[in-house]
Amino acid sequence: MPPPSQNNPRPLTSHPFTTIPAARAVISQQLNRLHAGTSRSQYLLFKPVPAPLFTALDDGRYDGRRTLPKCTRLGYYADKEELVVKLMGTSELELAHRHLEAGILAKVRGLGME
Repeated sequence: MPPPSQNNPRPLTSHPFTTIPAARAVISQQLNRLHAGTSRSQYLLFKPVPAPLFTALDDGRYDGRRTLPKCTRLGYYADKEELVVKLMGTSELELAHRHLEAGILAKVRGLGME
């Protein structure tokens, strides 16, 4: 795969949000592409997603319903009813995220801000 472009990134392609299983299928397909190395895109955009449904999606990742994989980070824009899903597709990416988080937390604690 060629190196990433230094130009401005392309806007995200919007996926219509119809059902939770359909969104989960799109997410799974993109996770598979990330694992296979055929894509570098870690972001998916779904719309329209009403606010109550976003809350159910977010809560459902951790309460046993498994609405979306835990390896996702969610951003929601209520004024546009847009859901941005960041995929933490590989264990290496997740490990890097945790390492960065621990480093930031250590610096914050060192400054006495906890």
